[in-house]
Amino acid sequence: MLDTFLWSKDFPLQVCVFNSTSLSDQAHDTHESQLQAATLEYTRVQTLLAALTPHIKRCKLLHFELLYPTSLPPAAFFLQRLPNLKELTLLSGRGIPPPPFVVGFGNPWTIGNPIQPVASRPSLCWLNCLAFDAFTFMCLARAFKGLWSEICYRDRHLRLSIWNYTFRPARRDRSASRFTFEEFIGYLVDAGFGCLSLRNMHIAGPRDISAEPSNHPEPYSSSYTGIRFENVSRELISECLSICDLRQQESFAFRSCDIPPIDDFFGYFLKLENIPRSTDLQGVLKLWQGRQLTIGSSACFNDSLLAWFSDNRRCAQYLDSLFLFDCDSFSMEALKEFIDARTEELGEEDGEDLNDFDEEPCIRELRVQGGGHTLADEDRLWFQQRVKRFSFE
Repeated sequence: MLDTFLWSKDFPLQVCVFNSTSLSDQAHDTHESQLQAATLEYTRVQTLLAALTPHIKRCKLLHFELLYPTSLPPAAFFLQRLPNLKELTLLSGRGIPPPPFVVGFGNPWTIGNPIQPVASRPSLCWLNCLAFDAFTFMCLARAFKGLWSEICYRDRHLRLSIWNYTFRPARRDRSASRFTFEEFIGYLVDAGFGCLSLRNMHIAGPRDISAEPSNHPEPYSSSYTGIRFENVSRELISECLSICDLRQQESFAFRSCDIPPIDDFFGYFLKLENIPRSTDLQGVLKLWQGRQLTIGSSACFNDSLLAWFSDNRRCAQYLDSLFLFDCDSFSMEALKEFIDARTEELGEEDGEDLNDFDEEPCIRELRVQGGGHTLADEDRLWFQQRVKRFSFE
């Protein structure tokens, strides 16, 4: 096993380590059998890490997707010089380890005092993508608290993806392995990031009014840009947006979330998918300054919203591309009225704030797909005459 990586000599390495056992396979296992499985996984990973360590400087990608968080490489492992590492993924299916697991493995993740880097220069010089389950991220952040700038360069366009955590009030859960919501926000600020993706993050109790998770979650991708939330609590979204530079993000995406009102933000691309009926999209779109809006499977996109769009030309005033898929709560008549309002010429007063644009913003592209709508030939012709690029499927 120790010779595993010798064949590659001086070539760059991309190392993926995963456990193919699913959580459902162990749903009815006894505690003892789960502890045995965790021990086996931990032992195998430790053996692999021992073989990898002499070659760690050649790694461009490290991807650990395991069942138990106790098996993931400990924080100190990443204090080695990793000059070529660009992508780091640490995911565990079970999230927070229960107390017997923590005791059994010497609690390698919960670190009482922050550790110091072993080298004065950054260890992760070229890192541009981090993907963690939330428990692992917060354990690393606790270990590296205040030292991120010494470990990796802060001027990189870092993409940070974090999954799976429920924050609970301290009075209900005083476990040392738990983290607070405020602590998490502080760690995000310390880490610094250019792009942020959060998935399945909640605040327990009456404040948690997030939508139900999608039945078809999208696979993990390290290629996202901008800000992305999927199945995240409303309050958590609000706090995360408050620490982001909303004018520097190219895109925003929300999936299966009840979205709070958002202050003035740009985001050329805005995508909303599976947004619950209770969400006030007027509060989301009122100050949005982007150009392309995509809405899918969202009951809150309805005739009332289209009427509001039609009557408030200054809201989402730069919108020129609208893509709708699997939305069944609006009528084609309301959509026609919206297009009519958004393709007519602006008056002098309405256009006074738009002098920076070569052309007056109006709807130039419209796509409608699914949702059970029908379109007569004369209506199709009507849209084609008013919208430069129109498609209906």
